[in-house]
Amino acid sequence: RRAGAQVLFKAGNSAEALRLLASVPKAKGGGAEATAAAEDVALWYYSQKDWQLCRQAYDSMKQRALNARDRGRARVGIGRCLRNMGQVEAMEKTYGALRADTTDAETAARGAWELAREYKALGRFEDSEAALGYYIDHFPYGEDILKALELRGVIRLILNRPNEAEVDFKALLRRANRTAE
Repeated sequence: RRAGAQVLFKAGNSAEALRLLASVPKAKGGGAEATAAAEDVALWYYSQKDWQLCRQAYDSMKQRALNARDRGRARVGIGRCLRNMGQVEAMEKTYGALRADTTDAETAARGAWELAREYKALGRFEDSEAALGYYIDHFPYGEDILKALELRGVIRLILNRPNEAEVDFKALLRRANRTAE
């Protein structure tokens, strides 16, 4: 059904694709397929910039998720919808809760990274620097560590702190060289 829905989306028949995806949870009784279908719906609404329906789809995904990683992806999606709906405080709360999640380190790291990125996008550079510091200190082997070091260096340049930025850029080069070896 998900594959059929993808074909329908590409053919421009989104109404039928969404109907088909909505039937997945009923047909499969929930589980991984239902979680993936809810995420497909959320991503489609996101592409259409329908933030309210996108958030509802991510809420559905979160409820159906069988593991912390899928719940974390749903929560990241919810945070992005909240940002796009202008609900910055709710977004901060969502990402803050993700960052504090101790059940899955990858989910916690994602929350810290997303919060830092959103603060930067909002022009809240000192908050972004603090969130990046949290990421770098708590997730030194996280998948976004190189991007976090680079972004914190750039933000420190924006904040007119070139010496601190230099420290980040040197750390970035050391880590990048180790990764290349």
